[in-house]
Formats: sequence, structure tokens, C-alpha cells
Amino acid sequence: KERLREDGLCLRDQAMGVCFEAGADEDTHFRATSLETLRNMVAAGSGITLLPALAVPQERKRDGVVYLPCIKPEPRRTVGLVYRPGSPLRSRYEQLAEAIRGAMDGHFDKALKHAV
Repeated sequence: KERLREDGLCLRDQAMGVCFEAGADEDTHFRATSLETLRNMVAAGSGITLLPALAVPQERKRDGVVYLPCIKPEPRRTVGLVYRPGSPLRSRYEQLAEAIRGAMDGHFDKALKHAV
């Protein structure tokens, strides 16, 4: 049984589609609102889950779970920075978005490579 976050969350909907196509069943008795809760449920032997690459911890030898990358089909997600139109902080927000883009460049490839 896979463990997923609450209904209405983009990752959950995407994950459910992939899991159902693979023949997995959903255990509707348990739901989690955080990725950390899902990780702890897996560590306790309560099933499996899907996590975004950014949620895979750098130090994972002690958390009691195994991380396997999902390569085909390669999962993708687009993230955007949202702010109010006309905000006096617009230039700062644009700088922040650029900094995030720079920091993420190549990060996902590295995260998937080291997820095993």
C-alpha cells in the first residue's frame, strides 16, 4: 500500500495516477499532510510512498528507508514564485526567482543519481 498526502495536492494526484497504472492499491485508512510523516510511516513498515527528489535527505543511512529513483518516465514538476501584482518588492522577488533557478540548475539530476 502506498502512502500519499491529502487529496487535492498536485504531487498526490500525479503519484496516484502512476501507482494505479502500476497496479498498486491505495490504503484509504491512512493519510498524511507532510512528506516527513510519509517517510516515517514507511520507516515504521506501513507501506511505500513517492517523494520528490528535493525531499530525499542528503544523509539517509539512519532513517530506516531505501530510496530508489524513478527514471522512466522521468517525473517532472514546474514550480513558480507567486507574488501580488504591483508589489513594491517586485525586483527583489525577481532576483529571488533567478537565485532559485541558479541554485536548482542540475540539482535534480544529482538528487536522482544519489537517491539509491
